[in-house]
Amino acid sequence: MEINEILGQYEKQAEKLENKLNKLNLKEDKSYNDYQRLGIIQGQLMIIDTVIDDLMILSKNDSQINFRTLMISLKKGYLKHA
Repeated sequence: MEINEILGQYEKQAEKLENKLNKLNLKEDKSYNDYQRLGIIQGQLMIIDTVIDDLMILSKNDSQINFRTLMISLKKGYLKHA
């Protein structure tokens, strides 16, 4: 799998999370669980943003060693899918 393909997958994931975030923000009477979901989604978006930035740097540098390290970290479960 190429870096650009993985980058595209994370961008799609971020779009889905942003849509969920927008829907929750529009809700007027938010419960405690809604506020928890907002925090979780914001945290996931921050992680995805960091991964996307790292992937963009890797695509410019084409460094396979750093790419393998990043993939090992992701496979260990540091980033959960929403």
